[in-house]
Amino acid sequence: MKTLLSILLTIFICQISQAGIVSGTALYQGDSLRPINNAIVILKDGSNNFFATYVTGPDGYYEFLNVPTGTYNIKGTKDAPGVGVTMLDATLVLLHIFGFYPFNDIQKLAADVNGDRKINMADYKLIVKHILRNTPFPIGDWVFLDETIIVTDLKGSNPGGLTGSSSGDVGGVFVPGTKGLEAYPTANAGTVKVSGNEPFTVSVTTTEDLSMSGTGLIINFPSEIVSVQSVDFPMAGYEYVIDGNQVRVVWSDPKGSLFNLKSGSDLVTLHCTTKDNFTAGMSANFTLDGSSSFISNSYTEIKDAKLQVPTIEYTMPSLRLSNYPNPFNASTTLAYYLPKSGLVTISLFDQNGRIVKEIKLGELAEGYQSYILEGSGLPSGSYFCKLNLSGNKTETIRILKMN
Repeated sequence: MKTLLSILLTIFICQISQAGIVSGTALYQGDSLRPINNAIVILKDGSNNFFATYVTGPDGYYEFLNVPTGTYNIKGTKDAPGVGVTMLDATLVLLHIFGFYPFNDIQKLAADVNGDRKINMADYKLIVKHILRNTPFPIGDWVFLDETIIVTDLKGSNPGGLTGSSSGDVGGVFVPGTKGLEAYPTANAGTVKVSGNEPFTVSVTTTEDLSMSGTGLIINFPSEIVSVQSVDFPMAGYEYVIDGNQVRVVWSDPKGSLFNLKSGSDLVTLHCTTKDNFTAGMSANFTLDGSSSFISNSYTEIKDAKLQVPTIEYTMPSLRLSNYPNPFNASTTLAYYLPKSGLVTISLFDQNGRIVKEIKLGELAEGYQSYILEGSGLPSGSYFCKLNLSGNKTETIRILKMN
């Protein structure tokens, strides 16, 4: 009996002596300050046979015990939506394609969003499409560099870190363990007073000169009380999508055109309508999502653009007048609200107060109306547009005609 126990003990000791510990930390793009939580770490032997898995905690640590000696592959995956992809990433991919921006191994893996092992214009377009339409990447939401480790003895083997990244985030802005990026800071630009079921415009305005080579704007708004119909952006070739409670706008020019905006100018304008349930005491806020990105002329991210946006507040219905677009060229739409029915006249005055045009619209019913003002024949410059209701109620706005 003693002989049998001795043999079994010897075999057990030999097995232990031929096993090791494989441990390490899953890190976001190799950054020791950004461990990846809830990463699934898979250990396979040299023949690609499954050995074990480990799910990392908040510290990103993983550990495999009693691993027999041999060669192993460590693979990573993460079952969570990828985040942190901005127009900066699209720009960096474009620069890499043109040979101006080198990538390390994890950036190459994150940039190859279509998974064809090449980084080209197809990847650039997919990243832009993802920003605009939130379409998934063919490679999935996360990528990890594979690690190879050789287990040799009881002391164990530590491969260091398993490097991963959210797909497309070549700029490496995301911090694992957070829900997303913090909102892009904006100042308050006062209030816009509207009533229920009333059209209005809200603009994101710059308070200092701003020069960009590209931008990806993500604007959050309360879709339960406000609807957005259309979006204006000062540069040609922009695209936008209204999706749920977000407006997403992208603009860039692969040829290198720059966008120069003067202080006080509108970066983007949203044409909106409040819903019936927008009532007394309510307000609506438009905010820039943290994934919004502004790319400088030197192809770096502008993190401190001075922007402002107004708050939308409820007010009792009254005579209202607005126009879009402003400035305008061929024509502009005058949108107005009549608190009661009556005779309506629209008058246009130049800077010296001389009447330029008078449009008598006749008797109109209470409610929202619109009129298209043609710009042909009008010299460029600033004008005052006055809405008159039954000779005793007026509303005046300033409009700008450009050639």
